[in-house]
Amino acid sequence: GVAAPAAKKVEVKEEIDADYFYVPDSLRHISAAVYALRQRNAANKSAILISGPSGFGKTAFAIPLAKVLGMGVGFFDMSLLVDTEDLFGGRQIENGSTIFRFNSFVEMVEAGNNIIVLDETNRTIASALNAALGLLDWRGTAIVHGRKIVVGPGTLFIATRNVGNEYAGTHSSDAAFTSRFAFSAVIDSMPVEE
Repeated sequence: GVAAPAAKKVEVKEEIDADYFYVPDSLRHISAAVYALRQRNAANKSAILISGPSGFGKTAFAIPLAKVLGMGVGFFDMSLLVDTEDLFGGRQIENGSTIFRFNSFVEMVEAGNNIIVLDETNRTIASALNAALGLLDWRGTAIVHGRKIVVGPGTLFIATRNVGNEYAGTHSSDAAFTSRFAFSAVIDSMPVEE
């Protein structure tokens, strides 16, 4: 396979703080852990799961992290998926026939050296979310409409979710999904002003 570019050696905490309005300590720890994962295993893909309250930067955190690590970043709203193929593209009519067109998610996954944010994963029905399982685990592949999609080197998946009774329309995440992440983190609350 093709090796991913080596991760840049940077002080992650300082870089993230300079670009971000507020970074909870837990996101600083996550950035350090991601940096360590990339240093140890930059050529392979990895995946992390971030849970916590809405509005704490779980999704937006990928932007400064991608900048620091020299990676591209793409955001995919998992709450919009209703079928297993929706993650990979959609059906279209062309010359009187129905065809399947692959989307930018597939392009980013195959290209490698991208952070791919799977946002709002617990707002996705389980059957649609199952489409991502092979990409997230050791196989790093999925077969969709006869095409084998292979996760490119250096890809980092970040899945986000809001967990708690106060979030309507969410589903519990099953172990088949959560077990595919190198680590899972919970974002803490913002500090109280003195």
